[in-house]
Amino acid sequence: PSHDKKRIKMESNHLKGWVDRQNDRTAVTDDEIAEARRYPVDRLVEFVRGKTTAWCHEDRNPSAYHGTRTNTVVCPVCDLKFGPIDVLMKRDGMSFIDAVKSLAGR
Repeated sequence: PSHDKKRIKMESNHLKGWVDRQNDRTAVTDDEIAEARRYPVDRLVEFVRGKTTAWCHEDRNPSAYHGTRTNTVVCPVCDLKFGPIDVLMKRDGMSFIDAVKSLAGR
């Protein structure tokens, strides 16, 4: 029950973030967004034996893993994937534009 509420809130926040990203795209170029998405996620997150603690829920033992083929952090508990831009936004509280500029080397 409370897990469902948390999941709904996270999905709502994810959707709001998507809408915000659509609105913010005018401040960065499509090439910069593509470059930021290619930034190696394992340079942003420390993985130990392919796993890390998740920041999307309370996590005492590492449950998130490195999706090497998709360049993502995958949280099977929350059923979420975080690319490089998402990591900076969700974990570090950066805006979409700031995350893209940071990853694209601007």
